[in-house]
Amino acid sequence: MRKNSLILTVVAVAVVAILIAAITVGCTSAQVTGGQGVVKYQGETTAAASAAAETTAQGGGPVWTVALMWAGTDSPYMPPWIKSTEDTITKLGHKWTSFDAQWDATKQNTLMDDAITMKVNMILLMAVDPKGVLPAVKKAHDAGIPIMVINSPIDKEGDQYIAGYTGVDTVAQGKVQAGLQVEAMNNEGKLAVVEGQPGFSATIDYDNALDAVLKEKNSKIEIVGRQTAHWDVHEASNVAQDFITRFPNLNGIYPMDDYMATGVIVSLKEAKYQPGQIKVTGVGGISEVLALIKEGWIYGTVIQSPIAEGALEAKRAIDFLKSGKDKLDPFSLPLDNPTLTAKNVDQFTEKY
Repeated sequence: MRKNSLILTVVAVAVVAILIAAITVGCTSAQVTGGQGVVKYQGETTAAASAAAETTAQGGGPVWTVALMWAGTDSPYMPPWIKSTEDTITKLGHKWTSFDAQWDATKQNTLMDDAITMKVNMILLMAVDPKGVLPAVKKAHDAGIPIMVINSPIDKEGDQYIAGYTGVDTVAQGKVQAGLQVEAMNNEGKLAVVEGQPGFSATIDYDNALDAVLKEKNSKIEIVGRQTAHWDVHEASNVAQDFITRFPNLNGIYPMDDYMATGVIVSLKEAKYQPGQIKVTGVGGISEVLALIKEGWIYGTVIQSPIAEGALEAKRAIDFLKSGKDKLDPFSLPLDNPTLTAKNVDQFTEKY
């Protein structure tokens, strides 16, 4: 990791946050309630996006419609990411329409058909199933609709049908988190893994990355259990409770994102553990986890701002449509993976 990646990321995220905060939208379909994502739409365009269609795009030129194809919207990470994406497209003078596959691969393929029938100008795809979505991706390609895969890559076979990828290098990110976990546990002890959505590419990649890092470091860490929590805070808390009951000598818990990490800490507190007694890491950089790092409950996390991610992906999509090219340049644009621990957490001021 580059030494200056944290500084650059903090600055970039701050700039994006200021940009997004300046956007005023008539209404939004994604809101955060009590830390949980509540999304009340499925394939519908809000009034704000419709109003944008009535004007000329920012800087002149045609007004495009971008289909936002979400794998699911019930993770707490999703509302700020969705809103950032939608607001950025609207501010640039274009339209969007959002689709929620509800983590159902078959439903997502049907929604892809709907987007093709609508003749949208571009699809931003967060795939439920990296292989199962390939027929729908090819169908959109054959219909002349460019696709930018976002957040989590699809199967390599699909690269020939897409314009490119923007988002997390989930293998690289998983290895960074795994490195934090190994560091926290001094490369030994019993570890339990709280997984994300089963079959989702990020979940698979994080599992593989953890295994690879433990092998590379000749680690004495023993993985005693893996259990899904579907990216859900409350389910993660229940999974953690099960782990600490079944494995009283547990040394670490490895949730695959910050939101699930907060659920893990709830169960540790209820079980009367002390901060740092069981080593926990995460991915995200959310405000709650920053506080928990300062308090010693969480060892560290990997920054992944939903606000910065949404703005970057939306702007890159519009820039691509303006370019008239067949492929994005570069084809793959991964997010950086700076880490936060007690040593540098005070340097990160972004709130989400």
